Amino acid sequence: MSSETMEHRVSRLPAASGSKQPTLHIGTNVHIARSPEGAIQIILSDCEPPTEIISLKRATLSQNIDFDGEDGDELTHCVVLEFDTGVDSFAVSKIAEHLLTGPPKSRTGDDLIHTLEVFRGLVENDTSAWTFKRMLGLWGELSILLRLLTIAGDEDEQLVCVSAWQSTGVHCQDFVFRMASAAFDVKTTARMQRMHELSSVDQVATREEEESSLVSIVVRPVGPKEGLTVMNLISRIEGVLSGPAATLFSQCVNKLKLDVDVCGTHHLRERHNRPVRMYEASGVPGVSQFTPLPEGVPCLSWPVVLSERGMAGANIDSKLEEWIAVSVEAGEDE
Repeated sequence: MSSETMEHRVSRLPAASGSKQPTLHIGTNVHIARSPEGAIQIILSDCEPPTEIISLKRATLSQNIDFDGEDGDELTHCVVLEFDTGVDSFAVSKIAEHLLTGPPKSRTGDDLIHTLEVFRGLVENDTSAWTFKRMLGLWGELSILLRLLTIAGDEDEQLVCVSAWQSTGVHCQDFVFRMASAAFDVKTTARMQRMHELSSVDQVATREEEESSLVSIVVRPVGPKEGLTVMNLISRIEGVLSGPAATLFSQCVNKLKLDVDVCGTHHLRERHNRPVRMYEASGVPGVSQFTPLPEGVPCLSWPVVLSERGMAGANIDSKLEEWIAVSVEAGEDE
């Protein structure tokens, strides 16, 4: 299997569903899989555990793990390397390729440790590639854009919605309604809880005379007939747009340079009993403590677990409808 083909197949691997673990067997006792949350895993079955210890920022190593294979086969006594969802399929493919170099014998935990030392930089450096994490974030943004467009009544309101979406470039919040002095960031997670990573205080901090919010979306990977991919959402949005808004949206999507393998393969849907919720900045843990930033601290990121007490349903729609209406009216007054 060539490195290119392996990368292609890894990027398309579906997430585990229930107790079943779809795996890609790439040689000897080496398998690649994806967790229920979308994290890529390298699995060594019937594997001698590592005798050394390695600490990685974006991956965790576990041992003596058992899996039920998709075809009824069991993977037992496994050493499992699980990557952060921000690690791309290219990095995983290079590690897997190196791990299989040499005679066809079962790989050990120490073989995996040695390979990780060689490719530590590839795993731990930031990447601009289309990772599962990046795809997840875009899925959430597009689902909110589609919600906005469902509320919009005409081409002017559609244009306000698409213009508010900060799809590319450097931005702190995903949607900005400048004329309404309102903005919000969208956070999407595939975990069971509302666990999100805030990468900047600016994502949630309220600015002078501006309403700032955080929208939380909780999804789960599902089969092709149960959910939507990023590409499905794009098609649905294109189906409701017309006029200048349609042209602007097409330009935004083209600038994203989407990876169809990642964005067209993974089907997602919102988790039951976890509706979309919106939180005022003051209701997000850490915001009041970290705003403004302490002296000498130029930037700050932190994880949060949000409650189920945020705004939901029709209350969110009313807020979005208000921002759209104010923006259209302000635009007409100019």
